[in-house]
Formats: sequence, structure tokens, C-alpha cells
Amino acid sequence: MQILQNELGWRYYGGKHYESIYTRFYQGYILPSKFGFDKRRSHLSSLICSGEITRETALEELDKPTYAPTMQEEDREYVVKKLGLTDEQFESIMSAPKKTFWDFPSYSRLLEGPIFNKLFIFARDLYRLKQKRQHQD
Repeated sequence: MQILQNELGWRYYGGKHYESIYTRFYQGYILPSKFGFDKRRSHLSSLICSGEITRETALEELDKPTYAPTMQEEDREYVVKKLGLTDEQFESIMSAPKKTFWDFPSYSRLLEGPIFNKLFIFARDLYRLKQKRQHQD
């Protein structure tokens, strides 16, 4: 980041993927508030693994708000307005039960069924047989 700042005049925008109001609000407010998911954890973990920071430093960072509460409120007002929602509608969405991918219809259910499992096993065994024959030749 120092090289980018010094040589290109780049300015840090306050967080990973905080380059737009919506991504900042989604990652810094919606994900942690509604789903309990703080994207800083994986980023900080990679910094720990690369030796750039210590675990203690990462934990201190996680104790801080994702970003300034005053900016969160400004972003909330902006996003609610842009989405054409009232404050009550937004709060209703935020307090509604969590949904996951599996709560919606899709073809993914086919991948769970017994037919797919049998096809997978058949294809795997066929591949292994082919590999075995190639090694024998």
C-alpha cells in the first residue's frame, strides 16, 4: 500500500473492498449484523499466516467496529434510500430469519440425490479402471 500511495497517489479507502458505499455497508454492516459474518477475519488470518501481523494484533482489530459508526449510519441512510425502502422495511429485512442458498429452489438438489451418488461412483470407478489399464500397457 505504501508503494501505491507514494508512487501513484493512491488513497486508502478504509477497509478491504470498501471502495464503494454499498460494498462497505454490505461487508461492514449487513454481513456482521444480520449473519454474524465479519470478512475481516479471513483477511486478518491471511496476514497472520504470511507473518505480516500477529494474532494479538488481529484480535485487537476485530475488537474495533468494522468502520466508523457515524459513517455506518450515513451509509445506511444512503443505501435504504437507493433501494427505495423505508427504515421500517429495512429493519424488517434485517430482523427477518436468516435464509441460505438451500432455502430457494434450484437444480442443486439433484446433486444430493441417490442417482447422482451412483453416477459419481460409476464415473469414478470407470476412471480408475481406465487409469489401471493405461498403466498396464
